[in-house]
Amino acid sequence: MRYLSYILVTLNLLYSHLSRAEEVLTIGVAGTNGVAREMVYFLAAEFEKQTPNVKIRFIVREAESYKDDLQNMLEKENGYDVAFWMAGERFNKYIRLDLVTPITDIWQSHQLSDNFSNNLNNAITFNQKIYAIPFSRYQWGMLYSKRLFNRLSITPPNNWQQFIDLLGVLKSENIIPIYVGTKYNWEISAWFEFLNLRLNGYTFHQSFIKGESPVDSPQIRLVFKYWQELIQSGYFVVQKESSLRDGLPYLYRQHGGIMLAGSYFTAFIPPKNLSDMGFFSFPQIDPKIENVEIAPVDIVFIAERAKNKELAKKFLVFLSSNYAQEKFNKGSHFLPANKLSEIPENEIFQSVKNSLDNVRQQTLFFDREAEDAFAQQNMSIWRNFIDSSNIDATYIDIAIKSMEEARLNLLSRSCRKECNSH
Repeated sequence: MRYLSYILVTLNLLYSHLSRAEEVLTIGVAGTNGVAREMVYFLAAEFEKQTPNVKIRFIVREAESYKDDLQNMLEKENGYDVAFWMAGERFNKYIRLDLVTPITDIWQSHQLSDNFSNNLNNAITFNQKIYAIPFSRYQWGMLYSKRLFNRLSITPPNNWQQFIDLLGVLKSENIIPIYVGTKYNWEISAWFEFLNLRLNGYTFHQSFIKGESPVDSPQIRLVFKYWQELIQSGYFVVQKESSLRDGLPYLYRQHGGIMLAGSYFTAFIPPKNLSDMGFFSFPQIDPKIENVEIAPVDIVFIAERAKNKELAKKFLVFLSSNYAQEKFNKGSHFLPANKLSEIPENEIFQSVKNSLDNVRQQTLFFDREAEDAFAQQNMSIWRNFIDSSNIDATYIDIAIKSMEEARLNLLSRSCRKECNSH
C-alpha cells in the first residue's frame, strides 16, 4: 500500500511538472527581416528565463499570407494567443468581431501610460478600452541627400513657398525634383493624405476617411489643385512600374532631389550612404492649420480565444518595456513606441523621434485607417490621376467622380453590415 502511494505521488508530481512545462504561448509574427527575426527570438528567450516552465512558440509567415490568414488564426481554438499587427481600421475590425481581449487592466495597474506619448492613444483605444501595446512606429516625410543640398546651397523648407522654391532649384539643375514610384498604389497615397491634412486639417481628413461627407467639395478640389500644380510644373516625376525603394539610388547618387517615404526606408540604404541621408517633415501650407504627421504604429495584442490570458498579459507587459522595445526595433529601423527607450545615434531617427514626441495629432497611414475596399479604390484612383503630365480640370472631375462612387459604396457596405447585425 505504501509502495502504491509512492507510485501515485510520483506520477502526480510528474504530471504536474509536464503540465507546467507544456504551458505554451503561441505568437503570430509577419515575415520580417533576418535581424528583426533574431530579435524576436531573443526576446522570447528572455521572457522564458523570467517565467520558468513557459515556452514561446512562434508562427512566422510571409507578410501577405499573415495578413490574409490573421482572422482565421484568431478564430481558431488552437490559433494565435498573441499577435503582432498594425493599428488602425485593420485592427479595429477584429475588435468589433470580438476577437481581441481588452487590456485596460494591465495598462492601468502597470501605469503604462507613463511609457507612451498621448498621441498614441487613438491607435490602441476603442470604445474607451485599451486593446494593444504600441510596439514600433515610424514617420512619413521627405528623404534627401545632404551633400546635394549643400552643393546647391538649399535647406529643408519650413513652408510651402520655400518647398516650391527648392523644387525649382532642383529642376533648373536637371535633377529629378520629386521621385515618385507607382509600382504599388500605397506608395503615392501619402501625397493625397498630406495635402488634405495640411490644407483641410485633421478633423476634415478623418471625416473623409470615414466617408462622412461628399467628395465633390471645395476642400477636396483644393487638394487636387495643389497636386495638379506640382505635376504640371514638372516637379512630380513619375517612374512607372518602379517602386520607392528603386528610387533610393537616385537620391544618394544625387540624380533625384527628394522622395516622400517612410523613415524605415533607411533600412534599404547602403551603410556607406546612410550618413548622407536627411529627413524633414512635409512642409506646412496653411499656418492656421496645425501640422499632423503620418506615423504608422505597429502593435501587439491578445486574441480573445487565447488559452492563457494571464500569461499573455505578462508577455505584453514585458514587451511594453523600454528594454524589449529597444532590442527589437534596433534591428528593424523602426522607432520604439516606448518614449523611454533609447534609439540609435542616427540623425534621421533623432529627427523622427523629436517630431513624433512633439506632434499633438497623428494619422496611421490611409490604407491602415480606412476600410480596406474604400482604401484600395481611392489609391487606385490617385495612381491613375498622376499618370498623365497634362492633367487638366477634366482629370480632377474624373477623379472626384470615382472617389464619390467609392464613398457611396463604402456607405452601402456599412449599411448592409449594420442592418445584418440587427
